[in-house]
Amino acid sequence: MSGAGGAGGAGEAGSGFAVDPAVLEAHAAALEAAERRLAGGAPGPTALSADAFGLVGRLFAGAASEA
Repeated sequence: MSGAGGAGGAGEAGSGFAVDPAVLEAHAAALEAAERRLAGGAPGPTALSADAFGLVGRLFAGAASEA
């Protein structure tokens, strides 16, 4: 990217900053690759049993279900 002062020609926004299409495409590809890695990672949250938190968890789960 170049600094301010451009005339707004091809590849430039009205603010004077040039956008290199190759750099933009490489950045988009990197983001898409990261998204694929994250999507293939650990599954979403799952429900835990009352035993997951030990004795205190079982006590609170029992009190909550009785309320």
